Formats: sequence, C-alpha cells, structure tokens
Amino acid sequence: MKILLIIIIAIIAWIIMFACYATYMRMKLSVVEHIDFTLPKSWKELTEKQFLFICQLFLMDNSQDEILAKCFLFFTKIKVIRKTSSGLWFCKSGGNNFTILDYEVQDFSQRLLFIVENISDVKPLSSIAGFSPVNHTFEGIPFKQWLAAENYYQAFLYTKDERFLNMLCAVIYSEGIEFDDSQTEKRARRFRKIPAVSRFSVFIVYMGFKEMLSRQFPYFFKKAIGEPTDRKEPPRMREHINNMLHVLDGGDATKTEQIFYIDSWLAFDKLNRKAKEIQEMEERLSKMKQK
Repeated sequence: MKILLIIIIAIIAWIIMFACYATYMRMKLSVVEHIDFTLPKSWKELTEKQFLFICQLFLMDNSQDEILAKCFLFFTKIKVIRKTSSGLWFCKSGGNNFTILDYEVQDFSQRLLFIVENISDVKPLSSIAGFSPVNHTFEGIPFKQWLAAENYYQAFLYTKDERFLNMLCAVIYSEGIEFDDSQTEKRARRFRKIPAVSRFSVFIVYMGFKEMLSRQFPYFFKKAIGEPTDRKEPPRMREHINNMLHVLDGGDATKTEQIFYIDSWLAFDKLNRKAKEIQEMEERLSKMKQK
C-alpha cells in the first residue's frame, strides 16, 4: 500500500512537471532568440508619446530602476504575461511570445540611462492648450523672455506651486505672440486645466535647456544652477537679475530697457565672458597669495 502511494505521488509529480514543461515549450515556440529592439539613444529621439510616458513616471516618484525597466517595456511594446519567482518573464511583443530573464531586462534597461542621467536637448510638445512653443534653446528670443522663464522655473523648482509652472508654460508656449510679462499670469490661466503630465513636460524641457547652457556657457551657467540641490533656500532672483543687467548695461541705467530686447544668446555670451574674466582674475590673485 505504501509503495502504491509513492508510485501515485510520483506519477502526479511527473504529470505536473510535464504540464509545466509543455506550457514552457509552447511559449518557446516563437521565442525571439536574439532580441534586437530599437531604443532611443537620447532625449531628442523620443516621440511625444514616449516623452509623456517618462514625465508620468517622474510624477509618480518611481525609482531609477523602475523608470528604466518600465520605459524599456513601453518603448519596445512588450507585454508581460507573467513572471516567475525564478526571474523568468513570459512576454509577448508584435505577435511573438518569448521569455526573458531579470538580468536581461536590467541589461536592456541600462541602454536608457540617459533618461535619468542626462536630461538635455529635450524637444517640447508641439502644442499645449492650442499654443506652440518658442525655440526651446531661446536662440532669437528676447532676453526679457528668458528672464521671466528662469524666474518661474526657479519658483516652481523650490515651491512646487503649480501656479508658477503654469506661468512657465505661458512664457514658453507663446510662439507668434509678442512677449509681455505683465500678461503672463492672465495667459497662465489657459494652462490650469491641461493634464499635469503635459505641463510637467515643460519643466523637463527647461531643465534640459539648463543642462545645455551649462555646456555652452560653462563659466556663467554652472551645472548646479537651476537644478535640484541640497540648497534649501531659493536663489534671490531679483538680486541675480539685477547683477546680470548691471554686467550687460555696464552700469548705465539708460541702456537697461535695450538690454531686455537683445537676443538671449548674445546676453549669455557676454555674461559668460565676464564670468570667465572674474574666475581667471580670482585664480591669479589666489596664486599671488600663495607665493
């Protein structure tokens, strides 16, 4: 009787194992032996749908690994059917069933590190609230418009008050409209009911612009400026703006109004040259003191 029971248990175990193996083999029939999915290599290669997906993940406070893994699956249109405790993923994509392991998902995800490590040269959405964006690099844009954008960006960065994000949207999405900052708050109302993810995309676009500025004008735009840091107090924007205007107008208040209308990049170049001169002078003074 005992032997018979052992035989029955063995047969049941064999049937279960065979069923699992058969299921696995059915999944393997159309397995993709060498997965060669095309993934974007930079922010500028993202489609608007991919860009918004990333923004949504940022808003949901996903971890870095979660963001990369979810982006990999979304970009490649992989549907995860189920995952096993051993780390085997049963997936489907483009009509093909296949399996992939945990470490393979992690390996593919690492190809998307630029998403979290290098937010730069981000293309804005083509339209928000019926408005188109100005040149996202601010080339050819009046200096006063950049000053406004920087002011609202910093305000939102440190307060997380959506009122400032709406105003940033109003400044950047103003193509074809003569800029007048006194009208920004009024125009910002048009963005209040726009989905949060679309408005947050404007913040990401500007963050990418700040990264570009730190490369193009490294003496004036330090990499940390305008990016989340350990600094708890917001920058003194009025003082900062006044200092920039003083450099650009040479202390001549009669020229200040003209400065507001010059090309932003001309202003950036002059501010960068002045910052370089100051840094070089400080380095020379430091060497003299050491002698």
